[in-house]
Amino acid sequence: ARHQMATAGRALMTQTLSLANQANQSIQSLKKLQRLRPSDLSADYTLDPTRLTLDTAPLGITGFAADEFLHTQWGVTAELPTLCQLTFIFSLGNTADDIAQLTAALTALCSQPIQGSLPALQAQMPATQSAMTPRQAFFAQRIACPISVCAGRISAETVCAYPPGIPTLLPGDTITADAIAQLQQLQAAGAILSGNSDPTLQTIAVVQSS
Repeated sequence: ARHQMATAGRALMTQTLSLANQANQSIQSLKKLQRLRPSDLSADYTLDPTRLTLDTAPLGITGFAADEFLHTQWGVTAELPTLCQLTFIFSLGNTADDIAQLTAALTALCSQPIQGSLPALQAQMPATQSAMTPRQAFFAQRIACPISVCAGRISAETVCAYPPGIPTLLPGDTITADAIAQLQQLQAAGAILSGNSDPTLQTIAVVQSS
């Protein structure tokens, strides 16, 4: 990889950036898909041109449902699906045919009814408060607590929806009703929960009360 970048890196990256620009130009006509643009960011930030982030909310479907459709029907796989977004990466290995396939797939996504509608409640990262350190909670005695009565207890484990891979709960966090609602919403939308001992989310491991 180092040899390739040293000998042909500039030419390959120039080609990659050209393909990324071509993709952005090609999907401009797809009004139902909103792209993350430089103007959407504050002056302190800029966009990586090799990343394409699309908002699926105007289509009325989750990013998970859109990703499933694109992957199974068109062989196009997003790097990151979330509740309302898809992010694609343009790499040195992509070709003009890949861009054409991406454009065709996104065009189909905008024109065909897809199952997987957005829930009425949009998931936002809930605020959490730590009741003890992660180390203290991780090594404390724990019990499996039914999800219906977890609110107010102290989490003994990490509960993370992947994608996007940002923990909703960490060991030591006080479990809130908002955190439970977000996890249930993301699971129902198609996200996979990781880190927790019960992948069905019927229970959460909590610190055992003394």
